[in-house]
Amino acid sequence: MSKPNSVPATDLGAASAVVIFARSIGAAFGVAVFGTLLNTGFADRTHRLPTADGFDAARPDTVGRLPAALRDTVLDAFAHATATG
Repeated sequence: MSKPNSVPATDLGAASAVVIFARSIGAAFGVAVFGTLLNTGFADRTHRLPTADGFDAARPDTVGRLPAALRDTVLDAFAHATATG
């Protein structure tokens, strides 16, 4: 009986390419799903915050423009979104 993961030496390059391609697709899919969950969780927690101070939930560089109390709220929302994403 042959090993379940063995291929003939002549097909080793092609088999390796298929495995690497499958892992790459899986990683890209995983990153996309995690990003979507993180973004959704963060948006749910920050959609009621005022934007008059220049805060935009889609732009992390705007967090620094917020007053300290709101900045803590945004960072807490991100931490919770990361934990549940």
